[in-house]
Amino acid sequence: MCSAGSRRAWPRGTWLRAALLLTFLLLAGCAVRPPVLEEAAPEAWDAHQAAVQALEQWSLSGRIALDADGQQWHANVRWKERNGDYDIQFFGPFGRDAGRLRGDETGVNLRTPDGEYYNAPDPDRLVRDVLGYRLPVSGLRHWVLGLPAPGSGSERSFDARGRLSLLEQSGWQVQYQRYRESVSPTLPDRLELHYGQEIRLRLLVDTWALEPVSAAQ
Repeated sequence: MCSAGSRRAWPRGTWLRAALLLTFLLLAGCAVRPPVLEEAAPEAWDAHQAAVQALEQWSLSGRIALDADGQQWHANVRWKERNGDYDIQFFGPFGRDAGRLRGDETGVNLRTPDGEYYNAPDPDRLVRDVLGYRLPVSGLRHWVLGLPAPGSGSERSFDARGRLSLLEQSGWQVQYQRYRESVSPTLPDRLELHYGQEIRLRLLVDTWALEPVSAAQ
């Protein structure tokens, strides 16, 4: 097992897979409205935000596409969240294992597709220690639900129902392109995230499950 402090230079393909896993702990071409400031949020947003924040257990299955450093990578994802603990698994073609990320209040653990393990107190620290640069990714656990991450300022735009349509936070821009109307509260099922010109991440959720899910194995 490798600690996060034992960083080494990864081959380019391995770096891209790791970047995908870590970027997904955060989280086209269409015009977006200028964001409105938080204090201008409509009343409908307050009600929607409270309903989503009340969720303690959820899971999703979907597809992601990453464009980073001039390379592209695609994977299927299964994400389970239970009372703040999370378990994110990635799968390549034909269901091939493409890595796993687990986290709880004590820290985060990454298993790469090559079978190596890395640990850190938080996702941002893991990115810094393993990849060697700062990339804020902790917010994705909130952004995927259509919420801003706590503890950091943001700018926001809303749709007619008071849900986020655009979020700018921690250097990321998150575009909410569609919501799943068949779940309550409604949750995003198509997102696109940008970090400057370097990273673009797209997520398409095939299924949301808000019923209690099994603890990560």
